[in-house]
Amino acid sequence: MASGASEVMEGRVLVVEDETNARTALRALLEEEGYEVRAATDGEDALRQLAGWTPDVVLTDVKMPRLGGIELMSRLRQRLPGVPVIVMTAFGSIEHAVETMHLGAADYLPKPVEIERLQESLRRVLGRSGAPLRSGEVVAGRYRIDGKLGEGAMGAVYRATQLNLGRAVALKMLTVHREVPDARARLLREARVASALRHPNAVQVHDVGEDRGRPYLVMELLDGYDLRAHVGHGAPPLAISKLLRIARQIASVLVAAHRIGLVHRDLKPENIFLERFEGGERVRVLDFGVAFIADERAVESGRLTQDGVVIGTPFYIAPEQAAGRTVGPAADIYAFGVLLYEMATGRLPFGGTNMEVMAAHMREAPQAPGELRADLPPALEALILAMLRKGPGLRPTAVQVESRLREIDDGRPGAGVEGWEIDPEETTLRGQVLAASAAGLATVRSPVMLRVLLVGEVSAEVAASLQGEGIALERLIDPATQIRGAACVLAVGEPLTAIEGLVRLGMPVIADVERGDVDRSVTLRALGVAARILRPFTATAIAEQVRRVVADDDEGRRTLQRV
Repeated sequence: MASGASEVMEGRVLVVEDETNARTALRALLEEEGYEVRAATDGEDALRQLAGWTPDVVLTDVKMPRLGGIELMSRLRQRLPGVPVIVMTAFGSIEHAVETMHLGAADYLPKPVEIERLQESLRRVLGRSGAPLRSGEVVAGRYRIDGKLGEGAMGAVYRATQLNLGRAVALKMLTVHREVPDARARLLREARVASALRHPNAVQVHDVGEDRGRPYLVMELLDGYDLRAHVGHGAPPLAISKLLRIARQIASVLVAAHRIGLVHRDLKPENIFLERFEGGERVRVLDFGVAFIADERAVESGRLTQDGVVIGTPFYIAPEQAAGRTVGPAADIYAFGVLLYEMATGRLPFGGTNMEVMAAHMREAPQAPGELRADLPPALEALILAMLRKGPGLRPTAVQVESRLREIDDGRPGAGVEGWEIDPEETTLRGQVLAASAAGLATVRSPVMLRVLLVGEVSAEVAASLQGEGIALERLIDPATQIRGAACVLAVGEPLTAIEGLVRLGMPVIADVERGDVDRSVTLRALGVAARILRPFTATAIAEQVRRVVADDDEGRRTLQRV
């Protein structure tokens, strides 16, 4: 919502092409057609071009030297999910076209690109989001459009003037409210949240309504830039003083939000705005459109959307969000922890595809940020790792985070450090579930996501139910590489000789037995099986035995004594 553009163009196009002549020709052609054009030599250059500028469409080659078009599409889905991508490629087969569209391209143009086809594709793709507002157009009889500020998944944001007050404002106009069923509800939720959350680091909403069937939201106009301009895409880590100044203001907003039961659910650099304010900068937390107020009527809004899409951004999503479970304020703390990790180290705790990253949030411990930055204060490292704990109940609250950040910033890093230092074992999933048990959280549904190695077969229904219980089944293929970090082995329908071999791996083994089969039950016990489950079994029965086995494991008992 930073001010800057003075007129609404035909459309903003980012051309990404590594071949110089083709890039120059495309840029000249599109500028002649009235488009505002920026050009990039590859995907990495394209991401840098996005600092303070949002295109309406991206036109990209596929095969480029550093970051190619397919990976660029994946990055753009995270950063600018509402911006369509048109792909150009010399691979002209129909199979390649289908695969490209399947990966999320809005259109596919074989090379050499035909001018008429390019023009038609741009008109069609840009037309999907609805007719843009023009400079001078008046919305609802009182807001004059002065320029376009940017565009996101749900609509466009414009600089406007409130005519009766002569006040500069930002006007968000929805353009997908007919195609996306909950778009209008999300806009209204953002307005409700803003009215409930009065805080200097939040954004004030002035008005909400509809104009000719198009929902809009009017909010204060901010002058500045989002945190993404300084974080990620190869940017160096922030200075500790700047990191703490930004982090304390974010924490202050979360304290106020969580006090009224408000959960943001989508904290990320793009939603942290650095406003130029009285000779310095002030943090504003943006986009409460996916937030919800956690009362009895809003329980379902903390779960998956109706079409099964997980709310939030995969790189910053909490384990419970990734699992599609109800979330609370602790999910914001986790996302804030990811954000602090990225600000402190210049990189994210987990990388890969969306699914790989979501799985890592649920199952893997991040590399200690102090290993990536030598001057990181130990108290800040301990705080970040505490915020990234897998179990929601194991993370500090917003009040605790704000207090600790203030202590570190004031040069009192040792104050109250007990309870924040992380035992090395706590970075493993077993250590976290043991810590949860010690903290009285053993009865909480799925405080952490546990990996259980499966030998044999279970139904898809049982596997899905176990996922909801916080247990991820992973078929045992290579014990040497899979045992580390796993909770136990689940053997279903396996002969006694196979179970004997599994016990020798040194992992706790849970095995099944038919009701009344005394001989098998006695033999399993003699073999050293950690727990037995009666057939037919349920997911709940398996989950109970898994948690009991982890808590009773001899190695776990030693860890509990240290905790």
